[in-house]
Amino acid sequence: MKIVTNPEEMRFLSRSEHTRRGRVGLVPTMGALHDGHLSLVRAARSRSDVVAASIFVNPIQFGPTEDFAKYPRNLESDCAMLEREGVELVFAPSVDEMYPKGAVTWVVVEGMSDRLCGRARPGHFRGVTTVVSKLFHVIEPDLAFFGQKDAAQVAIIKRMVRDLNLPVSIEVCPIVREPDGVALSSRSAFSWSSTYRLVTLIFISFSFLIFAVWAASSSACFSSRWCQAIPCDQGGVREHPGEPTRNGGTGPARHRPPEMVQV
Repeated sequence: MKIVTNPEEMRFLSRSEHTRRGRVGLVPTMGALHDGHLSLVRAARSRSDVVAASIFVNPIQFGPTEDFAKYPRNLESDCAMLEREGVELVFAPSVDEMYPKGAVTWVVVEGMSDRLCGRARPGHFRGVTTVVSKLFHVIEPDLAFFGQKDAAQVAIIKRMVRDLNLPVSIEVCPIVREPDGVALSSRSAFSWSSTYRLVTLIFISFSFLIFAVWAASSSACFSSRWCQAIPCDQGGVREHPGEPTRNGGTGPARHRPPEMVQV
């Protein structure tokens, strides 16, 4: 595995690997890797010929009162984890390499960057789209892998890729969660405190609320025709009455609760 800090060198190596071996898959990260990141690496490994990862704590997506200085950093440990997963290239630039002195260019997705959590974090998504576009230009991946956990970020990056005609496919992978149901996060390394426990409580409460709403609506309209279209599980259960099951069975149709949303 090669660890590269210079953008020009990284571009050269990525192009060389693309020519020699085929499709390059990129997993952009800010380090402090956990099983969620590794699931993205494994997805990249299965769909790409060469896997590259970036490790860069991006200062321009942090607000003035946010946790940039406290964000966990352990490049040696992160690289060891990536090497065990078979990653070929790691791009770990310095801030000066990514943002030369006097840089004044930004990438902004108008009409989206100031919505959802972007409304409470002015400039956050501008920082995200700027750094992601730079990573795409440096590494030139064929595919880039992101977690479903950051749904707003993924939607904005997809729009940026579409609007700028960038030749990269955005691959969205499932959420990996803690045993208590909260999505894995690098910030957990320094936020296992009352704040984290509060997030866990909110997640559990919200999950119960979703289930209760589903159960009430399900019992109230069980015989209604629209219930036939509610997705069912995959264990030999019919999607619609009168249709065969996915695995050829003939069991009765039944409901399942909706997917839980990310908290």
